[in-house]
Amino acid sequence: MNVIALTGNLCGDPAPRRTPQGKTVVNLRLALNDGKKAVYVDVTVWERQAELCHQYLRKGAKVGITGRLDMDEWDDRETGKKRQKLTIVAHHVDFLDRPATYDNAEVEP
Repeated sequence: MNVIALTGNLCGDPAPRRTPQGKTVVNLRLALNDGKKAVYVDVTVWERQAELCHQYLRKGAKVGITGRLDMDEWDDRETGKKRQKLTIVAHHVDFLDRPATYDNAEVEP
């Protein structure tokens, strides 16, 4: 079973981009803080949820993420060595801060 749930704060503003196929994607960096130290994880959000993240979330916002773990693999351009990075692909993003801008807004796809 590949399911993960996290709660943390965004390290930066969500910046959307489009794939060559026209899909919207946002990469988030999430800080998970247990009071002693912070752990940082990368989260990929797709389509309508990505658009909503860009529209409503800002650096420091508290979010809950449910999703799955995914291993990214690529060849390093400088060294030619294989590289890997564990990321999270979001299935659902909960906006845990409730500023006034959320009122009357669709925040769940």
